Amino acid sequence: MKIAFFTTRQADDAYWGQVTAAMSAACRDLGIQLEVFYAGGNHITLIEQVESALKSPRRFDAIVVPNFKKTAHRNIKAAEQYKVPLLLFNSEISADRQLEMGLPREHFNYWIGTIVPDERQAGYRLAENLLKEAEKTLDHPATTMVAIGGNLADFSSINRLKGMEQAVKEHPQLQLLQTVHANWNRKTAAQMYHRLHQRYPNNTVVWTASDLMALGVLDQASTAQRTVITGGVDWTQQGLESIIQGELSFSLGGHYFNGAWAAVMLYDYFHGRDFKQESVRILTPMLPLGITQSETIKQLLHQRIWEKVNFRLYSKALNPDITHYNFSVPGLEPE
Repeated sequence: MKIAFFTTRQADDAYWGQVTAAMSAACRDLGIQLEVFYAGGNHITLIEQVESALKSPRRFDAIVVPNFKKTAHRNIKAAEQYKVPLLLFNSEISADRQLEMGLPREHFNYWIGTIVPDERQAGYRLAENLLKEAEKTLDHPATTMVAIGGNLADFSSINRLKGMEQAVKEHPQLQLLQTVHANWNRKTAAQMYHRLHQRYPNNTVVWTASDLMALGVLDQASTAQRTVITGGVDWTQQGLESIIQGELSFSLGGHYFNGAWAAVMLYDYFHGRDFKQESVRILTPMLPLGITQSETIKQLLHQRIWEKVNFRLYSKALNPDITHYNFSVPGLEPE
């Protein structure tokens, strides 16, 4: 069994490096051959890589692809043409394509499923945790907040922002002043925060869609000697280290395990326990970590925890008594 996995960035990317490491560990446990492709931030490159892999004489049994800059519909149609099962990874079909594409296996038989983190929940919980931290730290009950999203077209940024906006609606003491975008870039986030602070000098709380952008906010705040309460998403090494140092307030993550869970799903699909019996859309939780979870953070930082997991124990095909996937971070359960 041979799988092709397509990533949007480069091999040394903080987030995608964790994803591929966890997926590689699961594939070793399950006896799956894995080949990883890196698009280097270029969606055209990703489309070309998918096309090349589908045509390859090496013949992949399945491909795992993100919806990078709304390219999923093209890759799904290509997989259908070449009759290669495709699992959509960590992102869903964009709203403008949902009617055309439908659900997995509805209009396209070889688009067999989707595994996606609960991005809205992550955005919501980050806003809620930042609000609680502000209420503990600040001496006034009403709290203002600015938000920095990733890429305008990225599913993860769009839905994290929607979750944040829902939290604002449900917490009347929290006022959202403005949302800007920094394209997942640390330096750009620092520049955006500088402009936001000039516009809203009394604001302290900054919601960001990723650890990297939150670190950019902290860079600028440190340079200007400002106090800021901020957090992000991804559980990157730098982000978790920043929490331990008392700088970053929170990070939500664990979704880098979705590469491993995708391998488990595909193993089951090819071994008589099709995951569609549970759902063609598998939703996984993201968990918040802050300074009060410092021991857990140290464990995550100093141990490649995926190397300690026996992924065979999560397979329905290998464990017939399993009826529902438990796709949380091993050793950490959602609240």
